[in-house]
Amino acid sequence: MNFGQRIKFIRNDSKLTQSQFADIFNKTHTAVQFWEANKSKPPKRDIDKMCKLFKVNKEWLITGKGEIYSQDLNANNNVSIGSNNRMEAGGSNTININGAGQEPEMRKDVAELIQLLNDYAPPTMVKQIKDRLLEIKKNYNL
Repeated sequence: MNFGQRIKFIRNDSKLTQSQFADIFNKTHTAVQFWEANKSKPPKRDIDKMCKLFKVNKEWLITGKGEIYSQDLNANNNVSIGSNNRMEAGGSNTININGAGQEPEMRKDVAELIQLLNDYAPPTMVKQIKDRLLEIKKNYNL
């Protein structure tokens, strides 16, 4: 599997179209086509963002060696697509989980996910994810 095929694997595993994947990196659909065809490579910052957002082992992405997912994470990394709203840090759409609930590990995991959303999620992904996080927050009394 070459570099482009590994990018395509990440995108397909996340159930994203090329256009949706391109939105994450503020690129065009054509740029993702070129990446996947191994005709060009994404900039380093996009490779770093790809690894962080999709929990991909950077060594695997670049060289094909090692485990696909970092931190022994072999779970499904599907991303659902929502509306054009974006969660903004400090805005009305921010989900605050500070100081509540009895599940410190859950709070930490949700906080990390929220930070990733605020940092990386394109507008087309956020509403459905936000709604699910609010549901989790309610279920866990966070």
